[in-house]
Amino acid sequence: MVGSGAAAGVALGYPIRSLDLGGSDAITLDQEALASTIDGEQALVAQGDLPKSYVAADAAVAAAVKLVGAEYCGDTVVPDAVVGEPLTSAFVDTTNSAFMISEAVKVKQQRDAGKYIKELTRSFDLCEGQRYYTGSGADKVRLEITNNRKDVPLELDYLTRTLTPVDGGTTRIVSYFQVGNFIVAIQYAGPANPTKTLMSKAEDEILYRVAPEQFSKTARVPGQKPVPSDTTTTTAPDLVQPSPTSSPPTLATTPPTFEPPTTTRPKRPSTTKKAPATTAPATAPASVPAGP
Repeated sequence: MVGSGAAAGVALGYPIRSLDLGGSDAITLDQEALASTIDGEQALVAQGDLPKSYVAADAAVAAAVKLVGAEYCGDTVVPDAVVGEPLTSAFVDTTNSAFMISEAVKVKQQRDAGKYIKELTRSFDLCEGQRYYTGSGADKVRLEITNNRKDVPLELDYLTRTLTPVDGGTTRIVSYFQVGNFIVAIQYAGPANPTKTLMSKAEDEILYRVAPEQFSKTARVPGQKPVPSDTTTTTAPDLVQPSPTSSPPTLATTPPTFEPPTTTRPKRPSTTKKAPATTAPATAPASVPAGP
């Protein structure tokens, strides 16, 4: 109902805009502030970011897959002004042989990273019919591109796509995003429908490490300000079940406070610098994952 929940929120001291209305909590990073502050190894997926069934994979796994500069739908987008060699990490799920691979590529300026994300997004969007073939001969596979994830962490400078074989096979979920003057890429390759939070948790943990002042575990919407208690009513959920990120309601007129969490930075896996590699064709989950 409109009004009842909102009125209760005002009476209990909840600023209306601080209530969880079920919308996206994606934020926009200040990329200029992050430029030249990023430790590339911290921008890689770490073992602690993943379920316990994942273990470090052989370095050859990451070396066989090129994420930044990969070909999609017959188009290859290459970033400008790359500095040094890509950093990579790779993990394999011991229960189903799925792979999680990450790559961090440093570029000269933050605008070079932002340009790459925009051009890659455009390339995906222009793929005719959102379907294309990869590989050749017996390894030729027809992939369908979808974009149905709702748990994305960033409003801008970010993209994610799911690549599903039309006739069955290894599903790939990729995400690319910018943090300062780094391009971060993550790929899941394995059976369809992995753990629901697999990708989002890996992305979030990276952002907690590289942008802790902007990407907080307690507040994911920047610039949000309390609304005065005489604010007109708006649609809001009933307060019987308040947002899990908020404090229990009280009869005080002061908005609830939020205690910052105590976090432990996960151990970083060994990382490798890899030479440019050619894109490998898609294979079954039990083998080294295919490059895009």
